[in-house]
Amino acid sequence: MKKIVIIIAAFLLQSCGASYQLKHKLQKEKNNYFKGFVLYNPETKKNLVSYNADSYFLPASTTKLFTFYTAYNVLADSLATFDMYENDKELVLKPKAEPSLLYGIPNKSLAYLKDTKKQIYVLDKQHIDDSKFGSGWAWDDFEYDYQAEKSIFPVYGNLVTILRYNKGTYIKPAYFRGDLQDTTTVNYYRDLTKNKFYIKSSRLKDSVQVPFVSSLPQSAFLLGEAINKMIFIKDAMPINTVFKPYKSVKTRDVYRKMLHKSDNFIAEQLLLMVSKKLDSGYATAAAIKYILQEKLANLPQKPRWVDGSGLSRYNLFSPNDMVFLLDKMQAEIPRDYLFDVLKPITKLKGMEASSNPYVYAKSGSMSNNRNLCGYVQTKSGKWLIFSIMNNHFKKKNSEINAEMGELLNFIHKKF
Repeated sequence: MKKIVIIIAAFLLQSCGASYQLKHKLQKEKNNYFKGFVLYNPETKKNLVSYNADSYFLPASTTKLFTFYTAYNVLADSLATFDMYENDKELVLKPKAEPSLLYGIPNKSLAYLKDTKKQIYVLDKQHIDDSKFGSGWAWDDFEYDYQAEKSIFPVYGNLVTILRYNKGTYIKPAYFRGDLQDTTTVNYYRDLTKNKFYIKSSRLKDSVQVPFVSSLPQSAFLLGEAINKMIFIKDAMPINTVFKPYKSVKTRDVYRKMLHKSDNFIAEQLLLMVSKKLDSGYATAAAIKYILQEKLANLPQKPRWVDGSGLSRYNLFSPNDMVFLLDKMQAEIPRDYLFDVLKPITKLKGMEASSNPYVYAKSGSMSNNRNLCGYVQTKSGKWLIFSIMNNHFKKKNSEINAEMGELLNFIHKKF
């Protein structure tokens, strides 16, 4: 018994000493940028280290943690890409803003549509209630793959791929091949309002993805081209027509791609789907309002949250908010599920090499901002929750990454 007490006392002294070292280090730092940090023990429900924990930061893609939690609480284990109506001759599709179609995520609806002998239609006049871009997004990022348009009927992630092959330049889907122009003078990839694409050979080393301007008829054509069938647009259906959801994609696969790849497009579409599930139309703000009122009313600091992806410069969360959310997630979501959809962090400079990942987290980056929030395992086997937020720095990202890696390695070894 005496030995056990001594071991526990030694462990507590080590943890207290490590906490003191970490606090002292943070307080001594002379940064000309804004840094926040929290290290939290979910077993004792106490902060081990807290630095600018209640201050607001630009979260960037760590916002996707809130989007994931929202979708996990509202959406089912599988998603319907379409609601469908069938009779003897026709199959009518009503798109539901689901993002996986022809976008690298297994989706059973493709095989179903390929196999049917019925004429396929897509019901017209379906739309989202949001604008195609989120509040606070940079308008001149419209040509970059991280800012694809939100839409009711997404295909290919609403992206084209332009690639070089055998000294030639190609575009996929081939539907857009007449809209691609080689140029020596234009320095952007696409016109602002139409699908006219430009490529400078000197700018393209291998391949690049560029958002396209989306529309329901165009998506219907692209889907038809992919399954080698003609798909027509149907103007309307009788008001009493019953459409049934065709569950076609595992939600877990969608979450994994969103969090592992930090896919902004998927994040935005998920909040649209949540809103629709709540009978609030396809409106991001409705999904956010619901989860803040129903599940996250006790956040330490009331956030400003406007989109699913974190692209917006309007978003504001505190490190305390991030830790509060991560604590709820680990309490409510099975660990094997959570650590499957969250990305293991293994390659930050300064982290100890290990055959078993000891950090699972979501990063968040945009110009002059770099954050990392998640779970870190100590040598003793304990899982702690952390939030590191760095805003408004002019250092290289690699320097910030190295600092975060060294910090996580210290926690892993000393706590």
